[in-house]
Amino acid sequence: MGQREILIKIAQNLDKFKIPYLLTGSFAVSYYGSPRATHDIDFVILATQDNKHQFDNFLKNFSKEFIFQPFTLPDNLDNYQYNLVHDETGIKIDFWIINGREFEIKYEHRKIIKFEKYKIPLISVEDLIIQKLLWCKEVYSERHYSDCENMWQIQKKNIDIEKLNKDIKQLGLTNLFKEVISK
Repeated sequence: MGQREILIKIAQNLDKFKIPYLLTGSFAVSYYGSPRATHDIDFVILATQDNKHQFDNFLKNFSKEFIFQPFTLPDNLDNYQYNLVHDETGIKIDFWIINGREFEIKYEHRKIIKFEKYKIPLISVEDLIIQKLLWCKEVYSERHYSDCENMWQIQKKNIDIEKLNKDIKQLGLTNLFKEVISK
């Protein structure tokens, strides 16, 4: 089983257990920018105390194929990450768990893509650029920075520049974004 099959299986089960999610990470970067490989699959998901049991049931469904720690939902969801590792291949699935309002905003701007006839919600290019710029602001990463440059160069005619500029200004990313678009 390869990355694409695992991605689809995870997405199908997130849908089955009614857990809102967005595909992000290298798959999203490859879709919007230049292809790049990594050995993990990233999802942004909404997990709250109200739907925690759904995520627990989702995990139980994978107990024979994946290695994972028991899931506990922390009080503070800022930058909370939870992961599974596919036992046979070593492919890691990262779940970036975010709060309700932040997730709703990202979900509202999603794009739907098809992976082998299965529809999967993808994070918007604007939200992906913002997330990578936030990470660069915290700890500079050449990979995140170049991902932003590539996505900008390829998608600039398709980007909602008003939304992007508003969010960039609000988050204090203006100088970093100016560097990205000046290349």
